[in-house]
This record gives sequence, C-alpha cells and structure tokens, in this order.
Amino acid sequence: ADQNQYDNLILSSGDGDLKDALTHAGKVCHKRIELCVFRWGISPDLLSLADKVYWIDDFSAHVEK
Repeated sequence: ADQNQYDNLILSSGDGDLKDALTHAGKVCHKRIELCVFRWGISPDLLSLADKVYWIDDFSAHVEK
C-alpha cells in the first residue's frame, strides 16, 4: 500500500488478524477496502473497515460448477 501501486484492495478473507493491515491501507494509505467474504466468516472489525462488501453467499450458486 505504501508504494501507491493500486487504488483498491480486494480481500477474500474474514480473518480479524488482518485488521491492522487493513487499517493501515485504508486510513494511512487512503486505499479503498473491498471484501469478498462469506457472511458466516467475517470479523466485525474487518467489516467496519470495508468500503464495499461482496457477499459470496449471494452469488456462489451462479459460479459453482
């Protein structure tokens, strides 16, 4: 994020351990935070940092084999 090589960070993880990294990317480096996650596996901390959330549950049936 510090090298300014992207504008949006898209994360497919709900792990709360990533809170500090997302906080830095969003608040310090001014990156847009987008999450692509399941409803049952998302940390409330990450959810509060997201600018946009794509719920995999809502579209998974359309992309399954």
